[in-house]
Amino acid sequence: MGSAKPLQYSRNQHNKINSLITKFFFLRMKTLVKSTLFAAAASMIFAACSKEQGCINKMDGEWTVTTQVFDGTTELIDTTTGGPTLVETWTFEKYNEKKDGSGAMTRTVTGFTDPADNINSTGTYYMNEDCETFNNSLPGLPLTMTITSLSSSEIKAEWTSGYTYKVTLAAK
Repeated sequence: MGSAKPLQYSRNQHNKINSLITKFFFLRMKTLVKSTLFAAAASMIFAACSKEQGCINKMDGEWTVTTQVFDGTTELIDTTTGGPTLVETWTFEKYNEKKDGSGAMTRTVTGFTDPADNINSTGTYYMNEDCETFNNSLPGLPLTMTITSLSSSEIKAEWTSGYTYKVTLAAK
């Protein structure tokens, strides 16, 4: 058995091989760059929806107050005037944070012995940065409430200034 001869290429063959390797490398790089640009564009599209807009979208709809706590005392709604049959709902209308600035909000309390005492107030609300607080213009509610929990099924919010008010709302 003889020893194997090393491969020898002509200058022309050598240039063709180098050209093929270069083309293959650049094609792979071109594909990688396109993939990276596509991924970046997709992430920018998804990131365009701010955190506040995500919270606004979650709050959209009608919510039933399940508990209210005033200075540590849990009450269904307002048992002092109407009894435990009161039903309170808050309705948030979804809005575009960048275009509209605020959305409509309604607070309804029904079930009072005298229907004239029922409450139906409307106003506006807007979400503050990072979904930590929201402001509203409804009479009978604190102006700024801190959101302690927000999901598509439950909102928990509170306000403290002289007294503590905590509320839990369940999606209807």
